[in-house]
Amino acid sequence: MNGTEDENDDRFEKIFKILKFAEEANENEKLRFKISTRILIPNQKCGYVVGRNGSTLKRIVNDFNVIALMDGGHSDPVPEGFGRLILKGTKLDGIRSARLQINYMVKIALDLNPYGPADGKRISALGKTALAEERIKVPLFSAFSEEQKKQFREIQRTSKVDFIVDKEDKPQDGRYLVLKGELANVVETKKRISKLIFDLRYSPVEEEKTSPPTTTFLSSLDDQTTTFPSIDFVVPYPNFLGVLGQRGERIQSLRTELDVNLVFLGDNKAQYNEGRTLRITGKTDKKVQLAKLFIQREFIEKWSPKYNNNLIYVDLDRRRRVDNTGNDWGKFVEDSQMEVLVPQEIAKIMIKIKIKFGLTSYQLHRPRPDGFQFVCLKGSNEALEKASKHLDLMTAEYLKENGDGSMDNGEMNWSEESEGLNGDEENGNEEVNIFMNGNEERNKLEEEGRDEEEKENKEEKEDKKVEEGREEEKNEERKEKSRGSGGSEESKGWEEEKSEEENKNEGGGGKNDEKENEDKEDDEFEWRSLVNINEVIEKEDELEEEDDDQSTLGGDFNNERRESFTSEGEEAIRRLSIDSFDEDKRKKNKKDEETKTKRNKEEKIEEKKSLFKDANEKRKDRYILMMDDFLEQMSKREEAKDRENALLRRQVQRLKNKIFELEAAQSVTVNKRTQKRGKRYNKKNKC
Repeated sequence: MNGTEDENDDRFEKIFKILKFAEEANENEKLRFKISTRILIPNQKCGYVVGRNGSTLKRIVNDFNVIALMDGGHSDPVPEGFGRLILKGTKLDGIRSARLQINYMVKIALDLNPYGPADGKRISALGKTALAEERIKVPLFSAFSEEQKKQFREIQRTSKVDFIVDKEDKPQDGRYLVLKGELANVVETKKRISKLIFDLRYSPVEEEKTSPPTTTFLSSLDDQTTTFPSIDFVVPYPNFLGVLGQRGERIQSLRTELDVNLVFLGDNKAQYNEGRTLRITGKTDKKVQLAKLFIQREFIEKWSPKYNNNLIYVDLDRRRRVDNTGNDWGKFVEDSQMEVLVPQEIAKIMIKIKIKFGLTSYQLHRPRPDGFQFVCLKGSNEALEKASKHLDLMTAEYLKENGDGSMDNGEMNWSEESEGLNGDEENGNEEVNIFMNGNEERNKLEEEGRDEEEKENKEEKEDKKVEEGREEEKNEERKEKSRGSGGSEESKGWEEEKSEEENKNEGGGGKNDEKENEDKEDDEFEWRSLVNINEVIEKEDELEEEDDDQSTLGGDFNNERRESFTSEGEEAIRRLSIDSFDEDKRKKNKKDEETKTKRNKEEKIEEKKSLFKDANEKRKDRYILMMDDFLEQMSKREEAKDRENALLRRQVQRLKNKIFELEAAQSVTVNKRTQKRGKRYNKKNKC
């Protein structure tokens, strides 16, 4: 039959239908006719169809119950560049299925020069060392990946064959390459190049769409094996470059941050321009699912055309704005970096800070033995300034809570120039806001305590000023008395000594106010007693000088008068001592009350702090529960999707079975009708 492949296939289908109708109409199996068909196969693909030692043809014969032979072309010559395969049998369905299988194998078999002479015949006829030349067609060199280019250069270096490119004939889909050298080397290099080109026909994205993954979430739950759970999914180009980062730094940080193992498989090297398969393995299914959702959200969905219509991906860190016509509008502003030293507990919630302040990325360094850790932030200058201020406040509050204030500010690089499981942005912001609200309340309590302490200090200062004023008044009274009475030499000397001691005390300082007050009061008692006694003695001396000739009655009177003066001084001393003792008691009572009030205030502040800590812990527990519920919901959704897919596949299979049954029933009804018509026709002829 002359025509294209599609036209010939349509003609064969029509012929097979007629033959099938005739086969069903014939009830006698002995009278069935034999059917034979011939198929032309390109020379270079005959070996793939026949197989080693005829193994593939033998399998076709056993599976479809037919006879398969290769025609040598003795009776009917075979066209040049082809081989002829003959199929024979009595069952039409077997021949039809065998023919379809052979056509499928011809399409799969890849050869760069299919219509050239067979390699086996040439080697047997000419020998392995014979010089040969073969012209083959290869794809454009730009279609190869970097690894394929390396493999092609390795083939060129080790093949011992000359590679010559045809510069005159330049089709759009490839180039013609001429191989020159010994026949065995030419055939071997052609096979190696054909295997390399065959990888280009493999598409991991299409395979993922058409076929399910090898290990799904449900299968990992059903198969309770000792291996860790894992998921394979394709990350398109160029998004997988963002996952890798410069020199693999980003994928390493993701491994430590998400607590999973991330590995790009090497089975799809030919299709780097379409995507790469990423395998995620972890200790639990929850961590694996979280890592997958995080990568899909941060590295695939955010960079999809839905969000950025005018973005052409060149590098995730250094991007250029390009419109739909290809005009370059210039570079985006490059992100700046900043290193920050924070406690390890704050470093654990860096994802929430990244989401809150809009940072592009962050990287955690190794933790230090003192409980701190360096974090490298990346983003715009405004975002870095806000994040640094926020982290500064958080670290200061953390140090206040834990009592660690000995940290050097020089170690914290705040002034240097400068990102879940799939935690939602709302949930992350809620937790950060909760943490900040608790810190604000703590600051308010601390400020109230400081205000109360300041008030107490002011009251103490005022009391001291009042006491100093009283002392000054007493000193003035003493001076006035000393001036009015004239005083004796002893009292004057005593006052001079006392003034010198007071000057020394004022210059030296360092003594307590209470001790000074007590010393001053004792001095007052002694001074007053001395003044009264001296006055009495002076008056007695004057009386004795004036009245030397008085009687003894005057002397007795003077003695009685002296005794009365001494008794009055002693009573005054006793009263003053009692007053001083009462003042001491009052001061002690005041101090006791002040200490009690301070202790009560401190206890209240500690109780409030403990309540805030309990509230923060409860909020954190609630957040953890919310995350667990979210993960459970996501896992349930995925389970439901898998179940729906399984149900759809079953329904499709059932529909196919029904279609097959309907076709079989239709063929049976057609056969019955033809049999009835044949019987009627035979009856009419007999009549």
